[in-house]
Amino acid sequence: MTLATSVNKGDEFWCTHRRLPKPMLGVVIALTDQPGKLIGLEFKDNVKGHSCDGRGANGHCLWVAPEHILTPVEFKEREETLSVARAMKYKEFDKIEIK
Repeated sequence: MTLATSVNKGDEFWCTHRRLPKPMLGVVIALTDQPGKLIGLEFKDNVKGHSCDGRGANGHCLWVAPEHILTPVEFKEREETLSVARAMKYKEFDKIEIK
């Protein structure tokens, strides 16, 4: 979920919605107060979505909630954290004592 305090048409956000195979950068093309249609994002690639009710290219858009977006800075920080976590090596043991 983004820590952004506002979202404007034309802003770029990374989308982490489960319908996408991986996070993708999209542009805000619509903002509504309709449940399930809060933020309309359009992506460069076809995401097998829709057109956000005719506002964007058909197949390139999704409606998402704020929980599914990250600013570019937030996304970069998240990726750096995940990269460090993946790089950490854990010591392996043949036996451990459990008390």
